[in-house]
Amino acid sequence: MRMRSAFAAMLALTTPTWGFENSKRPEKVTPLAKHWAFKMPAADQRSIDDLISTNLKNKQLTPVSQASREVLVRRTFHVITG
Repeated sequence: MRMRSAFAAMLALTTPTWGFENSKRPEKVTPLAKHWAFKMPAADQRSIDDLISTNLKNKQLTPVSQASREVLVRRTFHVITG
């Protein structure tokens, strides 16, 4: 308990120096409209399905059928729980 109150006192005394008052602001800020994450993908790009089907055809493989509901639920469970 003493350690906790000592830490709280230290935190209260040092908090103002933890701020970013003295840090420099960036000189150039990229507007959100120009950031790559906010741009729409180009229309001429192929979809992921086209890419996968092309790769399967090149390797002379056929796609497997749709998984059953039980299999999908089990996969989802393992993804969620690790």
